[in-house]
Amino acid sequence: MVSNDGVVSEEINRVSPVVSTYGREVASIVAVGAAVGLIVSGAYYLLEKYIFSAVLCRAGADASCSQAPEYAMVVAMVIGAIVGLLALVQVRVYRPLLVVIGSLVTLWGFTNLVSDLTWYWSLLASVVFFALTYLLYAWVARIRSFLLASIIAIILFVATRYVVLS
Repeated sequence: MVSNDGVVSEEINRVSPVVSTYGREVASIVAVGAAVGLIVSGAYYLLEKYIFSAVLCRAGADASCSQAPEYAMVVAMVIGAIVGLLALVQVRVYRPLLVVIGSLVTLWGFTNLVSDLTWYWSLLASVVFFALTYLLYAWVARIRSFLLASIIAIILFVATRYVVLS
């Protein structure tokens, strides 16, 4: 736009540094996280009981039998990550891979924390942990600057791993 004195003025559009989100999207993220927690718990239980323990805990395989829960956890977490990524893409979450990787790194080995609990408390803890971590990393992923979002996510990786391991 040109004014009377020949000076060109432009409108400045300000963009928020954070991608906006709505209540429905937050509820979807929490639901996806809870569903992934349910899937990981169910897959862990089934894989550990019917596949890895059955294969690794045969007669004469005492050394590898102790590794059955860890193998089951790894496979269950990978299955959960794939399902979570597909679900977050379907829900159209901003940077779904950051959310999934953040949750995966944060909750890696959480089955060691809940293995002493009864199955229903373990399942509840899994659902709550996954729902909260999906929500946390989805909130971080909303930052428009990928570099800043990545740095904050890495700080959260380190901080949450420190809390989980201590």
